[in-house]
Amino acid sequence: MTYDSTHITQDTSKHGHAVKKATCGERIIVKQRGKATVTIVPVEDAEYMQRLEDEHDVHAAEKGMADLRSGKSQPIPWKKIKSKWGL
Repeated sequence: MTYDSTHITQDTSKHGHAVKKATCGERIIVKQRGKATVTIVPVEDAEYMQRLEDEHDVHAAEKGMADLRSGKSQPIPWKKIKSKWGL
């Protein structure tokens, strides 16, 4: 996961209060037209989510490698991948 960051130079923004609450540990859901579109979370929450995603990716890669070693699956040629995805 990649994060984009920005600096808040003035606390006059419409969501400045939400940012302040998030820095105190609260999770804020921002809605547009009644639909949740984005969540403002403390950085510790975002870092924790990143660690969970990384652990999931490592587990999936280890399982894939074990499947290859055991013969349960076969490698896919790069040429076939390029063709499938138009690369």
